[in-house]
Amino acid sequence: MKGGVSRDGEVTISSDLQGYIFSCAKGLGVLTSALDKAALSIEFLAHSVKPLKGSSYTHDEQIQFAIENYFIRSAMIYDRALIFANHLLDLGVADESTSHLQMVTNSHVKRYQLDEHLKELGKVCREKSVERNAIIHHRSYSKDEFNQFSMIISANEISKQAGKKAPFPRKAVKDLTDAVLSDHTADFEEHLEKIRRSVNGFLDTAAAVYKIRRASYSNEADVDATT
Repeated sequence: MKGGVSRDGEVTISSDLQGYIFSCAKGLGVLTSALDKAALSIEFLAHSVKPLKGSSYTHDEQIQFAIENYFIRSAMIYDRALIFANHLLDLGVADESTSHLQMVTNSHVKRYQLDEHLKELGKVCREKSVERNAIIHHRSYSKDEFNQFSMIISANEISKQAGKKAPFPRKAVKDLTDAVLSDHTADFEEHLEKIRRSVNGFLDTAAAVYKIRRASYSNEADVDATT
């Protein structure tokens, strides 16, 4: 019986080789998806010039959410790289149990020099760790410049709701919003590009490892066929 995909979308595995190929594809898929979602979070931020219509959240809260989203999404890329390495080397560790220390000290990971790539990628992804950790521990993104921007936006919105004249000119607020979005977007794009370069280096080595590991499964299948 050959492996494949049934009409209802269920994948059937009929050999260790097929299982290995499917596992690697799954691991690579979650890694590339994490990269795509980080890029999408930057796109959302760049298009936050105007507040969402009908939202109960203020404009600065919406922008704050978009900024926080990138911190979390970019950090997830490293977690997904660890999962892919686990699948690539068929270590048998549950995805949710995969950790940095566990992977970079593993003898198989070190044998193929994947540990160095993982350490480098982890370092790049952790560049935003202070902000990310603040969010994870139930606090919001806070930076002096952004806090000032938030106060200005809030002051204008409160005045508008009270039927009073806004204390800050509309053009000044727009220019400030554009500057905040432009600065953060540029910073995040530069950071994500560094992550991409590190991921590409990791995947170049992973591709060579995949060929070796896949060939070993093929050889095992040939031996079984002759016995």
